[in-house]
Amino acid sequence: MSGTDGQPDQEALASAWAADVGDDAAPALKALCGRRVLIDPFLTGNPKAAAREWDVYVEAFANPSVRTNDPHTICFAAPSYEKTGQSAKAEAALNAVGSLTLVDCDRFRGDILDLRGDWPSAQAWYAKAVNLAPSVPSGYYSWGAALAKHGNLEGAAEKFKGANQKGPHWADPLKAWGDVLMEQGQAKKAIEKYDEALKYAPNWTALKAAREAAAKQTI
Repeated sequence: MSGTDGQPDQEALASAWAADVGDDAAPALKALCGRRVLIDPFLTGNPKAAAREWDVYVEAFANPSVRTNDPHTICFAAPSYEKTGQSAKAEAALNAVGSLTLVDCDRFRGDILDLRGDWPSAQAWYAKAVNLAPSVPSGYYSWGAALAKHGNLEGAAEKFKGANQKGPHWADPLKAWGDVLMEQGQAKKAIEKYDEALKYAPNWTALKAAREAAAKQTI
């Protein structure tokens, strides 16, 4: 399967993988689809292909062994579903954990409400994620990303700072913090954040590209 540039057609490959993991596959194998979405750069940037993978994972989640051993991954499906117009599936993914209160489910609830245009409610859910587990960085990160999207760069930087303090070896908040600094015209400070992030994600293509772009502005 090749695209127009002669490279593998990643969307077609993703579709084929999901199709191959059919109804007869063991739940553990189906569960790999969800974990694959979380680590595959193509899928993380392609909600349509990711949603197909999540469909397979959702089937696996119905199995008690998967649901017990991995109760929170299902929540990661919600943004992909919402971005592809499958709001009912997004809600089902978030509600699948039942009475459990999980940081990831709360922060993704915020993302979904923001996508639906309900910014006040979205911020309330980001706050719930942070308050639920103040020592966990992901709630701060999601809130920061949303604030940046809404143009609140100072607020975003503060949240990314919090995420970095709670998870100092996580590259994502550092890159996002650098991106905010770039928007604020502080290229040198952005490079510092990018360089720190590169210690933990040296092969991250987008991070390296951001660092190169910042460097050009300091020449």
